[in-house]
Amino acid sequence: MGTTDRRQPPVVLFVGDEPGAVEIMSRLVVRHGLRSVKASEVTPALETSSSSLPRCIVVDLPRAGLGSALQLLDLVRSHDDDRVSSCRVVVVEGPGNRGVLLASGADAHLERPVHARDLLAAIDEQLASSR
Repeated sequence: MGTTDRRQPPVVLFVGDEPGAVEIMSRLVVRHGLRSVKASEVTPALETSSSSLPRCIVVDLPRAGLGSALQLLDLVRSHDDDRVSSCRVVVVEGPGNRGVLLASGADAHLERPVHARDLLAAIDEQLASSR
């Protein structure tokens, strides 16, 4: 009897400090055919990325600010596990921070307010370039 290829869709990790926004983004990608996991802070996000091995991380930390996004980027990029350190990262932030985020290891930057089609396009682009 043959086996069926049951590959799971890629995991997208949402790191955000506004639960409602994270829930909306998470539901959006699930409807788009991807899997979603969520974290509300930097340290749990790193633990979640180590256990769930997302292919893309979306960071939206408006309350915590730019410093937290930069901290998460540093932790992801310097992680010992290549499956974590090579994960694609999309950061949702203000327009004035694009340069510093990209220079710090973000793969993409989206400005607030982010539209569903732009978020999905950025995630799809990052997933396509990650393999």
